[in-house]
Amino acid sequence: MGPCKLLSVIVPLYNEADCIQIFFPQLASVLSRLDCAHEILLVNDGSQDETGQVIDRLCAEYQNGRSIHLAKNKGKDGAVQIGLGAARGDAAVIIDGDGQHPPELVAQMLAIREQDDVPIVSGVKSRPTGAEEHAWISWAYLNFFSWVTGIDVKHSTDYKLVDRVVIDKIMEFQGNFVFFRALIKKFNFAERELAFVVQKRVSGSTRWSFLSLLRLAVSSLWIHLRLRKQLAAQEQRPSSAWSPAGSAQRQNG
Repeated sequence: MGPCKLLSVIVPLYNEADCIQIFFPQLASVLSRLDCAHEILLVNDGSQDETGQVIDRLCAEYQNGRSIHLAKNKGKDGAVQIGLGAARGDAAVIIDGDGQHPPELVAQMLAIREQDDVPIVSGVKSRPTGAEEHAWISWAYLNFFSWVTGIDVKHSTDYKLVDRVVIDKIMEFQGNFVFFRALIKKFNFAERELAFVVQKRVSGSTRWSFLSLLRLAVSSLWIHLRLRKQLAAQEQRPSSAWSPAGSAQRQNG
C-alpha cells in the first residue's frame, strides 16, 4: 500500500452526548500529529439525547469534522456503513466514541498498512479487563456467533483500519448489514492484528444489555445466512454500485 494521503475516521454514536464531548478533543489531538490529512465523520445514529446538537457544535469548531444524522436508529453496524459510504479517504478507521478504543493506535495502524502492504488492520483485545461492562455477555455472544457461523470473531473489535479497496467492496452491498466484523472476515482480504487493552468509558455506562445482545445475535445469524447467498451471487456478476436506500440522513460540514 502506498502512503495514505487522506484518512477518514468514522465514529458511530448513539446517545453518547457526554462521551463525545470528552473524547472528540482527544481524538482530534492525536490525528493532528499524523503525517497525512484526515477527516472525522461523527455519525449520529438516531440518538434521543443531545448527541446531534453536540456533534454539530464540535464539527463547526473543527474544520476537519463532519456530522451525519440518521433519521432512525440503524444500529452500530448500519451507522458504520453509512459513515464508510460518506468517507473520502484512501483508508478509514472505525473507532468507538466512548473512549474505550485508544486513538493513539491509529498511527500504528497506518504504519502496519503501509509496511506490511495489507488492506485491513484489526484491533483485538489483548486480555479481558474490568473496563468492559457486561464483558461476559459480549464474550458469550461472540463465541456463540463464531461457533455457529465458523467465522472467528471471538477477540475482534470494530476498531479497524480498512483500505479503500475494502470500503469499495462493502459498498457493493445493498442496504444495511448487521455485523461489520463478520462481513470483513468473509472477504478474505489480507489482515494484520494489533492488540490493545480496552479502556474505561470516559463517561457514563454502556447501553448494551443481555436482551439487546440476544436480539443482535439472532439478527446477525439471519443476516449471515443471507450474506452467504449474496456473496455467492456476486461472484457470478459484475459489481454493482451501493446506495443507502431508505436510510434518510443529513450531513453537516
